[in-house]
Amino acid sequence: MTCSPVLAEKHRFREPKDLLKTPLLHMVSRRAGAPVRLARRKSRPPLRGMLFDQFATAAQAAISGPGVALLPEFLICDDVDRGDLVKPLELPMESAERYYLAFPMARASYPPLAAAFRAWLGRRAVDDGA
Repeated sequence: MTCSPVLAEKHRFREPKDLLKTPLLHMVSRRAGAPVRLARRKSRPPLRGMLFDQFATAAQAAISGPGVALLPEFLICDDVDRGDLVKPLELPMESAERYYLAFPMARASYPPLAAAFRAWLGRRAVDDGA
């Protein structure tokens, strides 16, 4: 979960329910599981906030400050490092989705760029506790 430093300062989030006080920046692709989760409730709360179909546009919106976004950590780590985004609450998050590095076996020892990418990806996974 992330937002702009200005929004975090304004709302001073202390616990998860504090997030209900601000607009949420939703990913259209991440709503697929919502009907199952919400079916357990008697009524569905209306979505508040904006909908995005790309992580990059949701991240840019979060930087500009209109709300809080739930985005993959690896996509926003540079923005957090620069101070453009902050994590107002440190909540454990686990996703059912996974990312895989796939390539033809014939290219397994492909020249330096592929090897450098695999090495970088491996370091990031270790750094992020994957």
